[in-house]
Amino acid sequence: MIACKNCGRVFEGNYCSQCGQSANTKRLSWQFLLKNFEHEILHLDHGILFTIREILIRPGITINKFLEGKRKKYSHPFTYIAVISVIYLVLRSVLVKYTPLPETQGSQNLIANFIYQNYSKVLIFVFIPLAALFTPIFYPRNPYNFVELFTFQCYIRGQFMLFELLILFINWLLLHLDVIIPPVALTIIIILINMFFLGWAQQQFFNDKNYIQAFLKAIGITLLLIVSAMILVVLASLIMSKKQ
Repeated sequence: MIACKNCGRVFEGNYCSQCGQSANTKRLSWQFLLKNFEHEILHLDHGILFTIREILIRPGITINKFLEGKRKKYSHPFTYIAVISVIYLVLRSVLVKYTPLPETQGSQNLIANFIYQNYSKVLIFVFIPLAALFTPIFYPRNPYNFVELFTFQCYIRGQFMLFELLILFINWLLLHLDVIIPPVALTIIIILINMFFLGWAQQQFFNDKNYIQAFLKAIGITLLLIVSAMILVVLASLIMSKKQ
C-alpha cells in the first residue's frame, strides 16, 4: 500500500485512484522538469501544439468537444491563451523592433499606430470578455453560458495572435525586399483574416448552416469590438491626461 503524496489517499498500483498522480514521485530534477515541459507543450497528440493544430483545422468542432467533456488532449483555455500570449508578445516585440517601418502620413495612419503601439497589448485581453458578451446579440438562442463563450473566445483570440505573428513575419520579409505595405493596409489584412476565421469557427460552433450568415455575424462582433476599443482608448487617454 502506498500513501499518495498529492492527496494522501492510500492505494495500490502505479497511480492514485483518487487524483491520478504517479506512485513513482521522486525529488525534482532537471530531467523531470524538461521531460514534463516537453510532454505538456511539444507533443503533437495532446497539449499546446495539438490544440493549435486542431483549432486551426476545425475550430468550432474542437472547442465543442472540449465543452462536451473531451478535455484530456486539449490545453486548458487559460493555459492556451497564456502561453500563446507570451509567445506573441515576445515575437511581436522582436519583429516590430527589427522592422524598418515606413513613415506614416494622414490621421488614419497616426491613429492606427497610436492604438497599436500603446493599447494593443491590453485590448487583446479586454476583447475576450467583450466578444463573449457581444456574441449573444447575434446568437440570441445559443445554448452556451458566458463561461463557455469566454472559453470559445480564449481559443479563438489565441489563434488570432498566431495569425498576426505570421502576417508580421511576412511583412518583415517583404520590407527587406523593398515591398512596403502601409500600416493601415496591414491592419485591415489582419482584421479580415481574423473575421473569416471567426465566421468559420462560429459556423461550426453554433452549427450555422450558412457560412455567409456566420461571417456577417463575425463582422458585427468585430465592429462592436472596434467601437469599444475606440471608446476605451479615448477614456484611457482622458484619464491619463488628467493625471499629468
